[in-house]
Parts: sequence; C-alpha cells; structure tokens
Amino acid sequence: MNNKIKILLAMLIMALSSFTSASAQNWNLYTYISTASIAPGKAMQTLADRVKQQTDGALMLRVHLGGSLPIKATNITQAVSQGGTIQIADDGFPYGNVPIAGILNLPMLLPTETQFEAAVKVMRPYLLKAFAKHGVKILAIYHYPQQVLWSRKKLTSFADLDGLKIRVSSPQQAEFVKVFGGIPVTLGTPEVAPALQRGVVDGAITASTGGGIIWKDLLNYTYRLGPNYFTSFIIVNKARFEELDPEVQKQLAAVARKVAEETTDTLRNDESSVTKKMAAGGMVVTAAKQSDIEEGVKQLQDYWNQWAEQQGPTAVEALKKVRAAINH
Repeated sequence: MNNKIKILLAMLIMALSSFTSASAQNWNLYTYISTASIAPGKAMQTLADRVKQQTDGALMLRVHLGGSLPIKATNITQAVSQGGTIQIADDGFPYGNVPIAGILNLPMLLPTETQFEAAVKVMRPYLLKAFAKHGVKILAIYHYPQQVLWSRKKLTSFADLDGLKIRVSSPQQAEFVKVFGGIPVTLGTPEVAPALQRGVVDGAITASTGGGIIWKDLLNYTYRLGPNYFTSFIIVNKARFEELDPEVQKQLAAVARKVAEETTDTLRNDESSVTKKMAAGGMVVTAAKQSDIEEGVKQLQDYWNQWAEQQGPTAVEALKKVRAAINH
C-alpha cells in the first residue's frame, strides 16, 4: 500500500469519526436521588452506560445527582418538559404537574405490593396521557418497597406520631401524617438530611432501601407501617425523543424498562436485609400493629374519594377502576 492510499484511508477514518461524533446526541439525565451508592443512584448510571453501549455512542447520557443542578425534585417534570437543561430524568415527585399520579399514593389504599402493581396497570394509560400534556413521555416505572415511618424520637405506634414533624413526599402522605396528629413537612430528597440535623423535621416516611439507608445515622426508630409505595418515573422530553433515530428510540426505551425492572427487584430483595442490619446497629424496629392498620384504613378511606372528586371526573373514574381491580 503506497503512502497516498494510506493518507487517503487515514483521512477517511478521521472524517467518519468526526461525522459519528457530530451526529451523537448528548443529553443530561437528572435524578432526585442525591446518593450514587444506593440502588436507584446506581441504576441511573447503569442506564447511561447501557444506552451508550446499545446505541454505539449515538446517545450519550450524563448523570446528575439530586441537588447538583438548580432544579428542585418537585420541578423535574417541568424541567424535562422544557427540554433545555435536562432531557431525561428519574422523577419521583411529579404530583404538582401530574396530580392524577397521586392515586398511587393514596394512604392505606394499596397495602400490599400485589395490589400496588395491579393499580399501576390500571393507571398506566391515565399516566401516559397526563405526562404527554406536558410534552413528556414515560419510558419506564419502578417502585420502592412500602414507605414506612422513621423518627429521631420514639415512634413505635400511630399514637407516637402526635406532634412529630415528619417529612413527606406528597400531599397524600401529608394527609396520612395529619390524621394521626403529626405535622407534615414536604421536602425533596437532598433537603432531608440538613432538615433532620437542624431539627426542622423529626423524621420521615421512606423505605429502608431508600431514605432509610441514606439517613440512618440521623434516625433512631422505624415503625414498619406507612401510607403507600413510592413510585418513580423515568421520563424523557417527547420532542427530543422523537428526534432520535427510530432504532435509538427503541434501544433507549428497552434499556429504561429493563433498568426499572431490575431496580424494583433490587429494592424489594434488599429491604429486609437492610432493615435487619439497621436493627443490629441499634435502630429500634417495630412491626406494624394490626389494630393500627385497621385504624388507618378506617380513618382514611373517606379521604380517597374526597381527593379524587377534588381532582375531577377523570380521577374519580381512575380511582373507581383501581378499587375494582384490587377488590377494595
């Protein structure tokens, strides 16, 4: 091979590399999770790595942890809708923008994971439509184990909630806390640790594999009863998604679904072992009392219908279908 041919081949390779680099899409992925070491934080990096691999670098995702960008956890849906700063996100707090998602949070409505998963199937078309109104597409959904009560102060029954300031992540959780005499304080994930340190809140509602493991050194008690499961949505700006090559769209969606499925499984499998480790380390762990479960349902079931009626006929319809699906 003479030098001219070698030079021409080198120029061709450089041109192709330049074309590939120029055509690659570079997106920002934001998550409300502020800790990279827990399962959902790891999942977002896994999502980015697999998308890069599956698309041969046609789509690159840069992961930003919660609090690293000037975007509050409650504003993630809106930020993805705008599509400027972030194009894809892990959104756990969409309720201000997508109120109907709150059905999955109604306190004591879905006490088992089987019931929760049945409700998600019913709610999926309603959720897709509601997010779409904001120019946002749901790629996948994952969930944490049941959200339970945690506190720095004694908390071994509903009676101990009276007067405690408890961090909540939704209006539905707030209602749960208020019914039993607690004071709800709505905070995004990155804001909780400072609030616990300063005494702004006494405790939180979360899972062991979620906030429990993050804030364990700031908490002393966990009462294993709570209002709901925590749902997280992997969402993308719809217009930016549709600009992608159709094959890249399929690859991104498939990877997101797989990562979401794996994350739910990991969180479920780790919940018991993590809680046991916390108990061995001095956390006071108290099992839920059946009398408290029954009292919780009794106190809150009227709220379910009242909440849906306030949201409008679509929410009333969706709640009716959910209750039929779970025989509640």
